[in-house]
Amino acid sequence: MRTGESLWEASSPTSFLMTKAKTRIETWNTRTLYENGKSAKVASEMRRYNIKVLGLYETRWNGSGQTRLSSGETIVYSGHEDVDHDHTQGVTLILASEATRAMMAWEPVSARLMSARFNSKGRKITIIQCYTKVGDDNTDRELIMGRHGVGTCNENGELFIDCCSFNDLVIGGTIYPHRKIHKTTWTPPNGKTDNQIDHFTIDRKWRRSLLDVRARRGADAASDHQLLVATLKTKLISSCDSSGRPHHKFNIQFLKDGKKKEEFNCEVRNSFEALTDLVEETIENHWAELQKTWKTACTKVLGKRQREQKEWMSKETWEKIERRRKLKQKINRCQDQQVKGDLRAEYWETNRELKRIARHDKRQCIQGLTEEAEAAASQNNMKRLYEITRALSRKSFNLRKPVKDKQGRTITSDVEQRAQWVEHFEEILNRPPPPAPPDIPPAEEPYMSKPTHQPRQKSSKPSSP
Repeated sequence: MRTGESLWEASSPTSFLMTKAKTRIETWNTRTLYENGKSAKVASEMRRYNIKVLGLYETRWNGSGQTRLSSGETIVYSGHEDVDHDHTQGVTLILASEATRAMMAWEPVSARLMSARFNSKGRKITIIQCYTKVGDDNTDRELIMGRHGVGTCNENGELFIDCCSFNDLVIGGTIYPHRKIHKTTWTPPNGKTDNQIDHFTIDRKWRRSLLDVRARRGADAASDHQLLVATLKTKLISSCDSSGRPHHKFNIQFLKDGKKKEEFNCEVRNSFEALTDLVEETIENHWAELQKTWKTACTKVLGKRQREQKEWMSKETWEKIERRRKLKQKINRCQDQQVKGDLRAEYWETNRELKRIARHDKRQCIQGLTEEAEAAASQNNMKRLYEITRALSRKSFNLRKPVKDKQGRTITSDVEQRAQWVEHFEEILNRPPPPAPPDIPPAEEPYMSKPTHQPRQKSSKPSSP
């Protein structure tokens, strides 16, 4: 069970890659995530297209780690190891809640490459990022690519095809006969040519699980690359919670209210009075009745705790995002080059204004959190104070730092990490005794300072008359 996750969420069946429902996995070059509000914008497009796993590259985040957005998506990222390095390159995976529960391990290889492994029924799934240009010539390559590519293959495309041939992978974007605008994924600044340089590949023996691959031109994140969508059908392992634990967390914050607390105590008292008339057959039956009583009282009075995700971007900002998205649709549909140029100028002007508004919203959000932290400190609400402190310090509550082995290789699998910790403590705690006892000098006596004023002693001689 992850931090902040209820028992019901941890044990509920995952809906990632089901056999009777379509699952979307996508890749996108967003040009950067290193600006205010960019992650929230990309996550909103992810939810709009119902995406479970979204692979991003050229995100420009340094370091590697795992964090969580306020909207619930989990981000795992890999960039330059030096956090002070220039913000270039970088790859990222944004996971929906279903994909997060299914993830077994992830490995940050470099600033250009990372992998994540997911559990599924009967097999394991590995997702890796790659982009290049393969063209439409599939002569002697019929097993790994179709006839519906775009353009001509370049040197990097040849290397990519050789890699797919060696690993028996199929290039999905060359299989399906879509229109050219639904196959090309990048438009250069001149706006005259289109290229197909983003691809989705899959193992050839699972080729029939891939239903479709096409570009979604309606997705907008101020990038000159199009969102590439792959639709699949498969299923992950599901597990049910049969331990009788509560299916969700209750809103215990209501107990701070005097009226709610008295109502809850009255409900529990009445329920316990009803239990006194029952005949106790066994301890197990009595314990089951007690559990049922507590659950009934909590459900009736407290209710289920709802996650409150505070949105830091204002309504005006989201309206600007929607306006920018509509401008992109007009640019895609326009045929007049002069009108298209005017629309592009308006698009980038709207994008600059959007960045300015997002920075203002971020400052307002931080100001509001600091005021809320001061109020929590004055009310002695330490839990909320620590939550705000973690949020302001950008330390996520479910951040998992990778562990390295003796060879310096990063370990992200939970099983391998536990084995590494066992080996570490066995070496630390089971060290052989030293050949000779250490020579420890005796402790010095504590220094006692003499009193500055000596007490007057009474004289035994009688005083003179």
